[in-house]
Amino acid sequence: MRTSHINAISDRWSALSFLSALLVVCATLVALPAWALSIREKRTRIAQSKNGKWSLVQVDRAGPEGGGSLAYQVAPTTPAGDDQKNPARSYVVSSTFSPGNGSKPQIISVAGCQKAANDLAAQLVKTGFVGVAVNPENCREKERNRVVLVHAP
Repeated sequence: MRTSHINAISDRWSALSFLSALLVVCATLVALPAWALSIREKRTRIAQSKNGKWSLVQVDRAGPEGGGSLAYQVAPTTPAGDDQKNPARSYVVSSTFSPGNGSKPQIISVAGCQKAANDLAAQLVKTGFVGVAVNPENCREKERNRVVLVHAP
């Protein structure tokens, strides 16, 4: 009699374990489409100011249906919120997110890209970067990944 009681408990525990595992699998499958429809962001520090107080960060974003954006951010190297007088500044040079029909239109005009590039160049000088070339003329290219070039020291 004692063995049948233990078997019954074991069977219930197995069923409960199976249902728990099934619930985890279902929750994961439900979350995957939401993740796939999100914009993925990659941030890469590509240069640092001469005094070490500022970083130049390249921000690449990829959309779920194609396209993406390219921006550069001049940010203090201190943790966020520590330098309220000098917040991070972003300069978007390209945005080709798809509106859902498979196309990837460039929504940052050449003039808009050139203005962002010139503003970035001024900020880089102000914050003491060396070895970074900003090329507003490259805003005319289809791929704008040559607007900012970092030269090895």
